[in-house]
Amino acid sequence: AICGFKIHDPDVPFEAVVVDRSTGEGLIRSTKKLDCELQKDYTFSIQAYDCGKGPDSSAVKKSH
Repeated sequence: AICGFKIHDPDVPFEAVVVDRSTGEGLIRSTKKLDCELQKDYTFSIQAYDCGKGPDSSAVKKSH
């Protein structure tokens, strides 16, 4: 089961939350109002971790 997500860039205006622990479904949402004319793209790394052991860097997934 997925217990949480961590975004690895403190300057990105997003947070990641778990929607459903059993499926691992999550949601990325903005933490402030975004101006797409000033910045169209954001690049960051996100990591999912389970409830039992610590973060497992061997299972990396990328999304664009």
